[in-house]
Amino acid sequence: MNYVKLTLSALAYAFVNTAIAVIYHDQIFGSYYYGFNIYSAGENFSIPIATFGTLLEGLVLSYIVQKWGPSIDRMRFSITMGILLCLFASSYDVFQTAALEIVQGAGRWTFIPLEFTAVMIYGLVGGSLVGWINKK
Repeated sequence: MNYVKLTLSALAYAFVNTAIAVIYHDQIFGSYYYGFNIYSAGENFSIPIATFGTLLEGLVLSYIVQKWGPSIDRMRFSITMGILLCLFASSYDVFQTAALEIVQGAGRWTFIPLEFTAVMIYGLVGGSLVGWINKK
């Protein structure tokens, strides 16, 4: 286990995906997300807490890639694992949120594809970063 690469890839995953999330959720689709009124974010949104959660995802992905990733094609393995990790995360982030919360504004059927797309971007970008950092 290369702990330097593990740390670097987890940090890269966390910070890049948090930056993407802020831009995606606030700058690009902010009017939709504020209109959904399911997150009381706004001024109360905690970027450090969000980054910590994403850091945990990055650590898990980095560990999986180092432990089980084939040395020949870690990039493809990492992207696949990143997407699988984010698919798993979407089971509670996207679908459970849409099912449990009252989604106002454009409603659930706008929230689900917007949030699912965001989660898949995290898996693709994060997986690419982890794979690139952990390549042999």
